[in-house]
Amino acid sequence: MTNKSTEDHLSELHRTGSLVHYSPDLWPDRSCKRRLWLHPKVHAWANAPDEGAEYGARIRAVFRSFVGGADFDDDALFKPITKGPDGKLGLWEIKIIYVPQARVFGGFLRKGEFVALSYGIRSHLASYGFQPIIDLVRQRWEDLFPDRSMLKAPRVELLGDFDGGI
Repeated sequence: MTNKSTEDHLSELHRTGSLVHYSPDLWPDRSCKRRLWLHPKVHAWANAPDEGAEYGARIRAVFRSFVGGADFDDDALFKPITKGPDGKLGLWEIKIIYVPQARVFGGFLRKGEFVALSYGIRSHLASYGFQPIIDLVRQRWEDLFPDRSMLKAPRVELLGDFDGGI
């Protein structure tokens, strides 16, 4: 998929409501260092979580920080999902550290461009395990980007400024 066709595909996903672009107040001007796309269920949760408006504002502040280029080079805020000895799957979690703690799961389409496909409250994930949400995220990725794998690269590279490159 070329950059042009990637942009066309993203525009189509956005137009049809399959993905929501986060932070239209930052994009497309230069105050946006990274891009963040949200699955509609992640978007709905961030805007009206069961935990209330203040908690939702904190979730959106984390997203805004991510898009604005804040330092997420720390497992306390942003961590790869690993499985077994072969390591990274291309899946990452943004950690919401406010109570109740939550995780937002997804992968990178390109450097600096994260697609958040699901979320879970940490205590529920501890009870039920991560595999069901990993499977859900993989399926959603495949449904949205059938010709493209999640980008696998070192965190420092993935968290670089979005430049539209591969």
